[in-house]
Amino acid sequence: MSDESAGGRRPRRRGSGGGGGGGGGGGRPDHSAGNNGLKKRRRRRRGRGPVGNGRSTIDRLPPSTRDDSSVLGGRETMAERRQVYDGPPDKFQLFCSYYLGITPEDGYQKPNVKEIARWHGMDVEQIESLLEEFDLKPATVKATSFDLVGAQLDIRVAPEGLSRTEIARDLYEQYIEALDS
Repeated sequence: MSDESAGGRRPRRRGSGGGGGGGGGGGRPDHSAGNNGLKKRRRRRRGRGPVGNGRSTIDRLPPSTRDDSSVLGGRETMAERRQVYDGPPDKFQLFCSYYLGITPEDGYQKPNVKEIARWHGMDVEQIESLLEEFDLKPATVKATSFDLVGAQLDIRVAPEGLSRTEIARDLYEQYIEALDS
């Protein structure tokens, strides 16, 4: 009886650990391939947390170094560049940001209720109560014949130069019609 017919397995090779996979075994440690006998060192990150940390270098500088005389002077920080809405959202704004992911800058970002609340200077609970008040609860939207997935795709792939908010006006009208029927 051959080794392959017994359960389809081959006998395990002994020795240098050959075969495909990575690694090990064989050869002398002082003659490793390509590094002239030196061990490879791993680089270590400085203890600053995750890379990027969501903040640019200019954001971490104290305000006194951000005047016009410094190298980074006159530049605005990411936090200064972010736009926010004035006050609570109306029904259309909430629909756009919560379901379609339209940002205050008319860009696209995956919808996130915490981020939407921050844009409007509100708490998550306040946004959720507005969703209820405006008939925009997820269960209500799913119960209609409105094609939410198609609408989200239209906004996400909108070409540069077209206003996502203007595209969303037609989608919002379709949602209202679906809600009424």
